[in-house]
This record gives sequence, C-alpha cells and structure tokens, in this order.
Amino acid sequence: MNEKIENNETNTIRGPEPLHEQNISVIGMGRLGTKLVERLQEITPQNTHIRPVGNREENKLAASVSDLVILTVRHEQVSDTLSDIGLKLSIDAQVLSFATHVPVTLLERIGGKPSARFLCDPWFQMGAYVLGEGFSTKGIEFIFDNLTAVKPVRLRSDEELEQYTHEICHLYATLFLKALGEFPNADAHLQFLAGKMNVRVEDLLSINTGETPQQAIALFATPGGVTEAMMKKLRENPDIAPSEL
Repeated sequence: MNEKIENNETNTIRGPEPLHEQNISVIGMGRLGTKLVERLQEITPQNTHIRPVGNREENKLAASVSDLVILTVRHEQVSDTLSDIGLKLSIDAQVLSFATHVPVTLLERIGGKPSARFLCDPWFQMGAYVLGEGFSTKGIEFIFDNLTAVKPVRLRSDEELEQYTHEICHLYATLFLKALGEFPNADAHLQFLAGKMNVRVEDLLSINTGETPQQAIALFATPGGVTEAMMKKLRENPDIAPSEL
C-alpha cells in the first residue's frame, strides 16, 4: 500500500482567510479548468482572487501578477506553457499542476519556481497531491484541505501520485458497475480501495457525481482508457481479486 502522510476526512468547510490578498491564475480553460474555477470560487476566502486564463496571449500577464499559477492544460502542453511564462512568473510565485505524467522535478526545472501536483476526479470527490521542495501551502490551505469532498491525501512522490490515478480508475469502474447492478463483488473492491487510498469505505460510498451512471461513464471511461479497460475486466470476471486489477 502506498504510504500516505496524512489521513482523509470528509471535507465541507471553507478554508481560513490568508494573511494577505492572494492572486491565483488558472491557465487552461478546458473542461477541467472551467470546473476547477467553479469549485475554487465555492471554497476560496474572500481576499483571494481567482483569475481564469483561457487565451495563451494572457498567460504571461497572468503569471506576472499571480502568487499561484495553476496549470490545467493537457500534459503534453505543460512544458511549452511553463517555458512560455517562466521568466514572467513573479518572484514569489508557485506552480500547481493538474496534469498527469509530468513530475514535480520537471515543473521545477522548467518553471524555476516551487511546484506541486494535484490529481482528482472530474467531480472533485477524491484527490491527492505531492509537494515539491520549497512549496508552501500557507495562504492556500483551502486548496489542499477543501478542494475535494473527501479531504485530499498528501503523498510522498510522483510515483505514488501516478499509482493514485490507477486507484481512482479502479474506484470509478467499481462504482459505475455497482450503480448499474452489474458487479455483485463491488463491496470487496471498495474495501480494498479504502485501504489503498487511506479513506473509509463510507467515504467511497458517499461519492456523488451528480450525474446518471451512463453520463458519468461517458465522461470518465473514455474509449481506450484505463477505466474502460477495468470495467471490461470486471464484467468478464466479476470474481477477480481487487489486487489483480
């Protein structure tokens, strides 16, 4: 089991007020970026300002006035985006990336700033993060405490964070099939995943996408993706051990 730094708990409260005004820019206004801005606006203290940045021409200006730059671009765009804004980042700026497969060390090397990574599901129910050297959560604790419905887990390495994405896929494959009435062994998999993800089974059962199973599957179990492959395996072999998936 991956070693977590802290335990989870159900999270519903707004974060504490930072000591001074914070400016946060979200670069990349695709579906994730748009939904992230909406979620941040729900939990952000009053003296923290969220700036959506959807045009590349605005990236450098946003970087120059932001305490935190959040990247929600696709993973193959991260390097170019950081290279483009790196010299414009304010002196005390930090970078937080939501991209998969881009390690913290690469973010630090290209951007030249303290960096961190955060991964979560599209409905902000479950999440985990890794902090790079020198990255401070002071003033932005609300992100790392409150962004997801179940309090995000802090992990120790990029490798653990990538493993967490596998666990998220396993989780939703299980929940989707359970909701469809196609997976009688779902509870065993949820028990296994609760231990792996350092949460309670009750937390997993409380997940609410706000969509029908069919709608959620269309969004998350994309053709050729990991979740779709897991659902296929579970349908073909519902008695498969959770550790074998």
